[in-house]
Parts: sequence; C-alpha cells; structure tokens
Amino acid sequence: MVAAYLAIALLVPLVPLLTAWRYAFAPGGGPLLLVSFALFLGVPMKVAYTYLFASDLSAPWFQRPDSALEYALVYILLFMVLVSVGYALGMRREERFDARPVLRAQAIGPQATLVLLVVSVAMFAIVLVLLQSRKHGFSDLTDLLTFEKIADLNRSKLDMISRVEGFGKSYAFIFAFLGVIWFSFIVIVCSSLSDNRTRSHVAAVLILLALVLFESLIRGKRLSLINILLFFVIACYIVRGHISTKMWAGLAITFPVMFGVFTAMSVFRHFGADSGGIGLQQAADIAFMHVFRSTYFTDINNLATIMWRMEDHELLMGESFTRLVTSFIPREFWPDKPAISVGIFVRTEIYGVGRALGGINTPLPTEAYLNFGWGGVFVGVVYGFALRRFEVWCLSVRNVERYGSAWLYIFVVLPVTWVMMQSSFALAMTGAIVATVMALAIGIPAAMSARRREQLRGAAAMGPAQIGRGGDGITTPAE
Repeated sequence: MVAAYLAIALLVPLVPLLTAWRYAFAPGGGPLLLVSFALFLGVPMKVAYTYLFASDLSAPWFQRPDSALEYALVYILLFMVLVSVGYALGMRREERFDARPVLRAQAIGPQATLVLLVVSVAMFAIVLVLLQSRKHGFSDLTDLLTFEKIADLNRSKLDMISRVEGFGKSYAFIFAFLGVIWFSFIVIVCSSLSDNRTRSHVAAVLILLALVLFESLIRGKRLSLINILLFFVIACYIVRGHISTKMWAGLAITFPVMFGVFTAMSVFRHFGADSGGIGLQQAADIAFMHVFRSTYFTDINNLATIMWRMEDHELLMGESFTRLVTSFIPREFWPDKPAISVGIFVRTEIYGVGRALGGINTPLPTEAYLNFGWGGVFVGVVYGFALRRFEVWCLSVRNVERYGSAWLYIFVVLPVTWVMMQSSFALAMTGAIVATVMALAIGIPAAMSARRREQLRGAAAMGPAQIGRGGDGITTPAE
C-alpha cells in the first residue's frame, strides 16, 4: 500500500513538471516549475517521511485514517491535471519568448542602483524604528546585533503563532514596507546579470543580500532563504538564458550555507537564547522535523486531514477568497479585523487548537476544497489559465518595451505562484497587489529610459544628413 501511495504521490509534481518542460513560455520552465517544486516537497517527500521514517506523528494534521490520504492523493492529482489543462487552454499559436534583448537594455545603471540602495537602507531603518517604538520584541536597536536577542525573537515568533490568547496585531502593515528591499534586490540582481554590470551592481547586491538575510533572521522567515536561491536561478534563465558552470559552483557552495542558517533558525525557535549547547545531530533532526512534520509547502497530510474533518463542517463557498477585499485595512485602524488567511479557520475550527495569531498553511488546492469540496478541482483550470496568460503578458516584447513588465513577472507572478502553493489566496494576492505597484513604479520609467537611449543611438547612427531630412520623425531647422 505504501508503494502505491508513493507512486501516486510522485505523479502529482510530475504533471506540472512535464507541462512546464514541454509548453512553458518563459525560460527555465515558468511558474509551473515552482508549482512542481512545492508539490514535490509537499506530496511525495511528506508521504515518504510519514510512512517510512517518522517516529512521532502526534501533530493534529496526522490524526486521520489512511483512507483519507488516498482521497487526498486522488484530489490533488486531479487538481494538477486540471491546472495543466487550464495552462494549455491559455496557450496561443506562435507564442515565443523574444524579450531578452529588451530586458537587458532596461538594466538600471549605477545612479539608479545607488538610489534603490539608499531607499532600501532607509526603509529598513524606518521599519526598525517603528517596531522599536511599539516594543516589538526589543527595547533598543543595538539588541538586534546580539545572538541572544536574535534567538529570542525567533522563539517569540513561535510563541506568537502558537499562543491561545492575545490574538492581535501582527504589524503586517509595517512589515509590508520591507518589500522595497526585496524588490530592489531582485532588480539589481537582474541588472548585474546583464551586459552592463558594474562594480556598483555587485556591491549593492551584497549589501541588500545582507539586509534580506538579517531581516529573515530577526523575523524568523526561514523560507526566505529558499526564495533567494530560487529567484536567482530564475533571473539567470530570463536575463542570460543559461546558468554558467561558475554560477552552479557558487550555488553548490551557497546551498549548504543557507541550510545551515535554516537549521540555526529552527533551533532558535525551539530553545531561544539557550540554543548554544545544542549538538549538530540534534540541530539537524530539528531542521528536518520542521520541514517534513510541518505543513510547509503543499502538504498532503494537512489536505488529507482537512478533507476527513470537513465532513463535520459546512463548505465556505468562496468566502475565503473574498477576504482580499478587507486585507488592505491596517489593524492599527481596525483592531478586531477578521483574519485574512483561512489558515486561522483551519487551526481553530478544523483542528480545534484555539485562537492564535498564526494559522495552518492552506495552499490553493486545500483552500479550494475548503470552499467547494471536490468541486474545488475546477479551480485548477482557472489557476492554470491565469498562470499562462500572465506569464505571456508579462514577458511579451510589446509589454516589456512599454511597461517594463518583465519586472512584474519576476516580482509578482513568480512569488505569488510560490506563496499560493503554500498559503492562502487572500494573503498571496495582498502581497501581489502591493508588489505590482512597486514593480510598475520602476518598470515603466526603466522602459521609457531604454526607449530614449535606443532613439538616441538610432539618431547618432543615422548621421546629421539623414536627421536633417526628417528620418524617423526627427527634424532639424532648415539651413
């Protein structure tokens, strides 16, 4: 029976992977590649761990009969088949990615790089001051430079997520401004991969990388480390079309370092400032437990248990998808605002854990079931169709030239795809709308600047005589 479970589980990520490999518009596989990766970690890897290696299955999302897993595997396989169907329905003839030269031309120069770097550092400092003024875990900014305070902040995040009482402010509105740092990091990374790379690009990338890692440490955002590697690889494929041997070697060195940081943050969550005496073996066990015993990624165990327990609850009938409407009202102004994520409902109503600030991860296939039952598989058609059309729109030559829309693909479409396979729709789309504003704020000026440079180069190539005759609409006064 376990072999049958594993065989079906392996088919789930294979469906979007094959679709991406054969039909993706974007270089490197497009958003379906991220979908496949999240499914691989959440379905076959979780099934293998649950039935072959797990020694402790006391978490509530393991409390269901084996038959529930069978239904969950069939459901999610159907969902992904329909995602691929929707993706195919969104295809048009003669669609081809030709925007790489245009994207390279829109790479920002040293001055714009410096502006983004200064804005990012200033925004980071402002957010820290705002949090400090609200006594968010530290009384002095210098505390954040100590091992004990970083460990305590990671531990306090676990307490905040798991606590039964004190449901209240998460300061998500303040933390949203840190998206500027992520956006600047991605833009400058892409520019550094172009033909116009300068030392200022490299220096800015290193400084912003340090800020992103520091933010991840003090906020306990362990999956940000995976995001950095994923989006760097994707940016290489989009801007350059390949990854050099030198870059692969660098990634091979970076991955164990990132996993070491992830392990340290996992230990911090358990032991706080007392983490110093933990051995390597125990630390590794904690890290693997946090991946495979958690609801990270598109977790099949969570889906199976929800499907089994939803027999005693009414379907939400689309209610969780409409929470996007109230998501932009800060809790500063509406203290009792209902939770945006449906994960709170899962934690309190399905699992009966009680009120808490954090919820259970509820990716799109699971959320679709919570709303429509088995009919939720048809959400996959809409999702696949939307992925394809957004992918093509953002990377078409026309839109890249006009709006700098490639930044929307890198900073909106890909992150939303990744988040939606791990978290709720409203939460993912809230971040997407904010990111869209930031992406267009730099994408449109970058596109306009690139067009002006191209016009000037064209005018210089034509020469004074042709310009005087009004070539390309450029005229000079008559002699």
